[in-house]
Parts: sequence; structure tokens; C-alpha cells
Amino acid sequence: MSSRMLTVSSVYPNSCIKPVPAVRVQGKWLENIGFHVGCKVEIYESDGEITIKLAESDCNTSKSSETAENKKNSPKNSKSKKQTQTRGRKVLYG
Repeated sequence: MSSRMLTVSSVYPNSCIKPVPAVRVQGKWLENIGFHVGCKVEIYESDGEITIKLAESDCNTSKSSETAENKKNSPKNSKSKKQTQTRGRKVLYG
């Protein structure tokens, strides 16, 4: 088990006047230990301690095969893209 030193920062959610503490965990090392994009996690807290665990035991294999399958079946020039507006900007998805 290795350790990392992070700093607790502050954020102002939803234009709040009072900041709340925040910790950002990111990096390629997460993928190396099985935390892939899209995986669900469970977070446990106790006094002075946070534990983050993968919620799905097969997340590692299902995400890589799912990504390969999506690339294989996805048309490059799909006309089924949907359009939505987000804060005044048009966004294509789908």
C-alpha cells in the first residue's frame, strides 16, 4: 500500500457564501489500481479517515470490453446526435 499527500482545499458550491472543504483525487495511478472512468465507488468515513472502494468487483474487465465494443459498433458520422443547450452553449451528444 502506498500513500499520497493531498491538500484539503475549499469550494463554494451553488454560489454559497461560506466555503466547504474539498479533496480532489485524480491521476493515471487511479487507473493502474483499477479505478477506471465510469466505475462506481463507495466512500466510507470516520473521524479523520476516508476510505474509497470500487463498488463493482468486475468494473476493471467490464469497462475495457465495453469501451472496445462501443468503438467497434459506433458509426463515425452518426446523424443521431442530439443537441442541448447548457448555460447558453450548444452541446452535441449521443
